[in-house]
Amino acid sequence: MAFTLYNAPQSTCSQRVRFVLNAKGLAFEERKLDLLAGDQLAPEYLALNPSQKYLKFQHQPMCVN
Repeated sequence: MAFTLYNAPQSTCSQRVRFVLNAKGLAFEERKLDLLAGDQLAPEYLALNPSQKYLKFQHQPMCVN
């Protein structure tokens, strides 16, 4: 299984998702977003998450916002 978590490390929502993934022993790739630098507005991220929600959890082929 390929899990990818796009998140802002300081976000409490992101922290909760990371906690659960680690508690369940699920391997995942973490892609950190720098909200102050505007990473959430980058064209590459908007293509994955057009609703512009900061937390993005992707499990091939499904995406969860």
